[in-house]
Amino acid sequence: MSVKKEVFGIHPSGKEVYKFEIVNKQGMKAVITNFGAILISLFVKDKKGKGIQIIYGPQVTVIKSDFEEYVEKVSQ
Repeated sequence: MSVKKEVFGIHPSGKEVYKFEIVNKQGMKAVITNFGAILISLFVKDKKGKGIQIIYGPQVTVIKSDFEEYVEKVSQ
């Protein structure tokens, strides 16, 4: 299993919010934030072994307003 950590956005308090990409040996991949453990995306392999994304989250850059907009959408 591998874990990759990168900055996802900036919380209104000024703290960095991270996303974690976790991949297992079979190729299943989950992308999760440390802000409420929000599942951003989930990839699994179909029966032919092709990777498919089954949960789609927004593509957010490290811009405070984009992150706040994402939090508003999730909170609704």
